[in-house]
Amino acid sequence: MELFSLYVISGSVLQVKDADACLILANKYCEDPDAEDAANIMRAISIKNYHADIKIIIQLMQYHNKASPKSLKVLLQYTSGPTSSRTLDTHAGPS
Repeated sequence: MELFSLYVISGSVLQVKDADACLILANKYCEDPDAEDAANIMRAISIKNYHADIKIIIQLMQYHNKASPKSLKVLLQYTSGPTSSRTLDTHAGPS
């Protein structure tokens, strides 16, 4: 059995430098799910730009906001250069 530590960070993403993974959860009570998804996708890209080796798990409110891995790779290349060692996992939340 492998044990792990979980820390909840509220505020600056600069605190994720020592983390192995980052979980971005959607606000299920938001008024505009598409805007919430867009903001969380931008958070994921920002974190990836700051910490290239971190694994990001993002919860999306709307399934149609989930992009294919190929288009995510192109988006990450456009925003931050080569992404050969990067992973961006997506999980569609309830729609």
